[in-house]
Amino acid sequence: MTVVAVDPRTSSPSTALLAPRCAKKLSSLTKTTAKVLIRSRACRLLVQFLPDELAAVDQWIAHQPPPTPSRPQAVRTLTRLGLRVRARPARSQPPSRSGLAFPGLVWELSNGRWVAIWRPQTRFVKRGYPATGEPLWAGVDAASKPTSTEWKSISDRCLKLQRAIYEWQSRATRDPNQSALGWRS
Repeated sequence: MTVVAVDPRTSSPSTALLAPRCAKKLSSLTKTTAKVLIRSRACRLLVQFLPDELAAVDQWIAHQPPPTPSRPQAVRTLTRLGLRVRARPARSQPPSRSGLAFPGLVWELSNGRWVAIWRPQTRFVKRGYPATGEPLWAGVDAASKPTSTEWKSISDRCLKLQRAIYEWQSRATRDPNQSALGWRS
């Protein structure tokens, strides 16, 4: 896409911002045209579109309600819409580490920082295990990650809490009173 601009602050087309291939076209502007552009504070852009880009603009125009905009109106509207859209910052991903076991580990984004929380599996909660989560680690911000020592600690605590669930499950199968909490053998 080649763009040629006539700067409204300049007094003649010869001092305008030029793309090399379009200098001849721009120099053919009359002084009257240049004065009109200067007075209106508009910057004239001569834009060359590739066929597929032009087809996309034409397709957008075809989907507009009547009266359909002209190509220049469509380009101005699309530019205005594109400039209004705020770029969303990329959502940071939770830290990850392979090689260690993390049963029940859940990452949550809380107050702009990642928090590692251990939660019991749903199947155990349905059987009566308390559904409370236990925070294991909290980052300083969304970009912070646990150190290797902290990863090891998180893994050890997940395994310990998971073992506690299995011990609870084995007690529940032996204790008939435990079935009142919803455990079915």
